[in-house]
Amino acid sequence: MYAGIQLLKKRRNGLQWSNTYAWSSLGAELINLVLALTIMIPAMLEMTQGMLANSKAPAAVSGRMWGFMAGGVIGGLVVSCVYPILALALLNRPATKAWFATLTH
Repeated sequence: MYAGIQLLKKRRNGLQWSNTYAWSSLGAELINLVLALTIMIPAMLEMTQGMLANSKAPAAVSGRMWGFMAGGVIGGLVVSCVYPILALALLNRPATKAWFATLTH
């Protein structure tokens, strides 16, 4: 939030704060991806298999349920990366960096 306010106030350090936010956000999403792949998705697979173990549902139902849940987790992580990537791409263009360099405060 501080980074966005600094950008709106046309402060020179707004670019630095925005880059710091974007990189730290992408780092956090990478950690979330590792946790999702190593803990969350295997737990969801075990949960769906446990739920459907005593049911008469075909095995394909378990696979489909697990696929939708895993896709939702990974899709959510991908969507969360859109803003930081756009911020890095748009705020670090040469013209934008040159404009920030002209700011006095």
